[in-house]
Amino acid sequence: SPPAQFRPKQGPASFSVNDMKTLREGWEKDGPSPARQVKVEQAKALYAGEITSCDRAFGALVAGLKKRGLYENSLVIVVSDHGEQFFEHGLCDHMNSLYQELLHVPLLIKFPAGAGAGKVVEPVWQHIDITPTVLKAAGIQAPIEMQGLSYTPNGPQGNPERSAYFSLKVGLEAAYFGQSPKDSQVHAKAELEGVRVGPWVLQRAISTLVDLEPLQLF
Repeated sequence: SPPAQFRPKQGPASFSVNDMKTLREGWEKDGPSPARQVKVEQAKALYAGEITSCDRAFGALVAGLKKRGLYENSLVIVVSDHGEQFFEHGLCDHMNSLYQELLHVPLLIKFPAGAGAGKVVEPVWQHIDITPTVLKAAGIQAPIEMQGLSYTPNGPQGNPERSAYFSLKVGLEAAYFGQSPKDSQVHAKAELEGVRVGPWVLQRAISTLVDLEPLQLF
């Protein structure tokens, strides 16, 4: 639930894990309905409020850096660990699939002296590229065994054919997050992995959390 000033004027003030679990179970059993779609929109509004709250807090951080004369020479990176699902593929929350609504997240970098400001890079860059990028900007050689590429605003902008591998393994914690089958007598689990090359994603899934095709190309 976002802080009060960022909550929507109408609808619930919060949307708990149990609320989402109830919504998911009803959606899986009977499919979408007008009432359930209203709840999805309410959850989206609260999520948007949380994003706005984070945006304001980040703005305060930037303002603080500028006030102290530190912003111009600072390397600032904004990134998300994952996205959220709101039934785009009949699923909600996260930790149960590898669709792009979970994987395609923002990565914003402000280099010292505004180098490369406003540039939008098309090829895929990943979380594993962040540490090498920070080390490169600081003039530190990345360990040879470190995965990932370093991005520089005036250097190569990435390889359009670069592949990105991702995986997810969920076990006992699934029940806590409301993602295990309600009447299951075994611990739910998901073993998901995939690879992206250009615009294409290949996903392999072994899951008792949700009903996923074992192999998908999208």
